[in-house]
Amino acid sequence: MVDERSRSTDESDDELTPRERLAWRTYLDGKSSLDDIVNRHLEQGHQLGFAEFRILLALHRAPQSALRMSALADRVRVSRGQLTHLVRALEARDFVRRRPDPYDRRGVVAELTRAGTRTVDAALPGYERIVRDHFVDPVTDDALDIVAGAFGRIIRNIADEPGA
Repeated sequence: MVDERSRSTDESDDELTPRERLAWRTYLDGKSSLDDIVNRHLEQGHQLGFAEFRILLALHRAPQSALRMSALADRVRVSRGQLTHLVRALEARDFVRRRPDPYDRRGVVAELTRAGTRTVDAALPGYERIVRDHFVDPVTDDALDIVAGAFGRIIRNIADEPGA
C-alpha cells in the first residue's frame, strides 16, 4: 500500500493529498448536514439556536444545573464574549439566570431555571433521535469508536496549540 503522506520534493508539505482533501471535505459536508437538521429541529420546534441548546444542555447535565461562566464557555466551546451574549438572550427568555459565584465573588455562575429545564426536557428527545438516526445508526460500533478516537486526538492536538 502506498502511503499518501509521503510526497515528492516538488510538493508542498502543506498541500493536502486527494485522500486528505476527501476526508476533510466529507467531514465538512457531514457536519453541515447534521448541523442543518439539528438547527431545523431546535429552531422550528423550540425557538432555540444550536449554541443556545448546547448551553442549556450543559447546564442541565451539570451538578445543581449550574456552572461558572468560564467553565460553561469551555464546555460548549464558545468564547467568553459569545457566551455572555448567548446567556443574556437566554436570561431574557427566563431559561437561565446569572448570579455571583458563592465561592469566588469575582466569578459568575449560570444556572438553569425551571423554564430552561422544561425547554431542554422538551427538545432533548427529538435532538437525541436526530443524533441516533443520522449519526449513530448509519455506522457500525467500530466506526463510532474510530470517530470518537480521531476527534479526541484532534481536540487534544488543538488544546496543545499556543493560545488555545
